[in-house]
Formats: sequence, C-alpha cells, structure tokens
Amino acid sequence: MIALLINFLILSAWSCDFSSDKKIYSFSGPVTQALEELNLLEKPQLQGISLFHPIAAKKFKGKRFAGGVLLSPASLSELSGGVVFYDESQELRRMFGQYPSIKSVEVSTRNLNPMQVSESVQKILTPHLSQCPQTIKEQTKIQLAKLRKLIPPSKTFLS
Repeated sequence: MIALLINFLILSAWSCDFSSDKKIYSFSGPVTQALEELNLLEKPQLQGISLFHPIAAKKFKGKRFAGGVLLSPASLSELSGGVVFYDESQELRRMFGQYPSIKSVEVSTRNLNPMQVSESVQKILTPHLSQCPQTIKEQTKIQLAKLRKLIPPSKTFLS
C-alpha cells in the first residue's frame, strides 16, 4: 500500500538530481521507492541499495548490500564519506554511530499512515536533491485529489 501511494504521490516526470557528488546508499524501502519514482536509480551518486528492495536489475545496476545489520566491516568502510538512509533501528543507529565518516539518516515510519510516510520521505530527501519542483507538497495534494476520485468516498480512509 505504501509503495502504491508513493507511486501516485511522487511524479516520475520530475527532473530531479542529487544536490552533491556525495555517494548515496539506501537501506530504506520507502527512500529507495521514492528514488525510483524520481528517476534517480541510474544516477552515479546512488552507489548502493538493499538487496531486499524489489528493484529490477535493469533499473539499478549499482551494488546491492545484504541488509544493514549484516554489513561487513569492509562494506562499512566502503560507505565512508557517503550518505546512508536506513529504516528506524536501534542496532543500525548504534552501528552507524561508530562511523563518523558516514552520514547516516534514519527514516522513521513506524505507526505512520502511507500519507505520513510519503511526507516524511520527502522531508528527508529534499536536502539531498536539486532541480526538483519547489512545490512538492502542492504536487502531492494534486496527486492525492486524483487518488480520491478513483476510490468511492464511502469506502475510503483518505476522506
């Protein structure tokens, strides 16, 4: 459901790019999905994603890592100097905290509805993106209105 909502809420036609040449890694499902919808999977800055994210090999040709807590010391040293997005986890927070050369960004989505997850991911990604429309929130409202038209009002939690 979250992936479906993110698909509708983020316009894939947006011309976005990463705001710096820093290496980007995503161990967060919602962040990886958003990067896919923003057509950023083929950008050279995106160096790796989680092996567990359902992204086709033809869409992302970079490195796939076997999870966060299972990262080897060699993999962790590879992340040095990069920005790592990861889903909320005490273990990962502790692990990444031991590596000051890695800028880790925790993505908290527990107990959030899909709309809140989308807003949270947008806030987290915005500082790392450039050339995206400045009215992301307005575009989200437009896409949400389109979604509401597709679902009968009496059977929706969105109204």
